[in-house]
Amino acid sequence: MEIIKNMPLSEIMTSKPISVDPDTIMTEVSKIMESNNFHHLPVVNSNHEVVGVISEDELKSLEHHLTLLGKAYSEMSNVKLLKTLLASDVMTKEVVCLDHNDTLNDAIQWFLKNQFHSILITQENKLVGIITPYDIIKLLDKII
Repeated sequence: MEIIKNMPLSEIMTSKPISVDPDTIMTEVSKIMESNNFHHLPVVNSNHEVVGVISEDELKSLEHHLTLLGKAYSEMSNVKLLKTLLASDVMTKEVVCLDHNDTLNDAIQWFLKNQFHSILITQENKLVGIITPYDIIKLLDKII
């Protein structure tokens, strides 16, 4: 078990995650998340450095209030609202990043101590991957 706990995140993470820049319009963010079934979408600057993350929960909370008005009206209103917002308006700026050489145990400790549902993985301050509790479950399923 110690070998698994010391496994570098680079061996477990989802590599080369799709990301958006802070100026991406939220309609595009919504399309990316929906078409890829993403729950988290990293936001990076022009140097590919992490500046935030957008979660499915944040996106749904924007849309939720308008869904009370009926499906057709809410869909139209949601699109109008999302067209007025950029990724930088919605993203969470307080993001947990770990280095690609950090271990699975490091990630597990972050997940246990906090309510984070994703950790962005960097190498030389540039986004290279993402890890979620689901990735850890998939790893455990392979080895047990």
